[in-house]
Amino acid sequence: MYKRTLIRQFLVSYLKANTTLFNNERVYGGRVAPMIESEITYPYIIVYTDDESIVEHNTMHTVRELDIQIGVISKDNTTEDLSSIVENVLFDIEKAMSKLLSASAVGSDPYDLIEDIYLDSIVTARDSESQSNISKGMMSYKVSYYYQRPIDFDYSAMDDFDVDGSIANIIITNEGVPGNV
Repeated sequence: MYKRTLIRQFLVSYLKANTTLFNNERVYGGRVAPMIESEITYPYIIVYTDDESIVEHNTMHTVRELDIQIGVISKDNTTEDLSSIVENVLFDIEKAMSKLLSASAVGSDPYDLIEDIYLDSIVTARDSESQSNISKGMMSYKVSYYYQRPIDFDYSAMDDFDVDGSIANIIITNEGVPGNV
């Protein structure tokens, strides 16, 4: 499985186990809650991946930085102040995430799942114009990790490529290279 997917799934499980407000429920991996609007219980948390950048290249691995978005979505269907609900959930998430410094390797991967993680920004917004009266808070985390490059290349999938013949036909010449002076 793709490592960024494993990281997202790990964070969903981690938040289900470590946030106190939801009793291990209502934390979803994806940009939207996977259910019909009438069945949604607010507030809920969504976890999804955004951009990813490669910050270091090596022969066998790359060091990558992944943007993870953790969002809180709440709807004005309670007697509590909507902003307070979102801020309380954001605080609960931040407390849980502050305990997560790294995550151990999974399977045969020699590198940790998460090498480093830190909170980059928090943005809150409220949609009061669309009669849905939804408020949300988004926390952006930066996750650093090593990605081991796949090295099991199957040449048999390339019908017209002759590995042995191609290597035998490599000719190294010094044409055009100036001599030592």
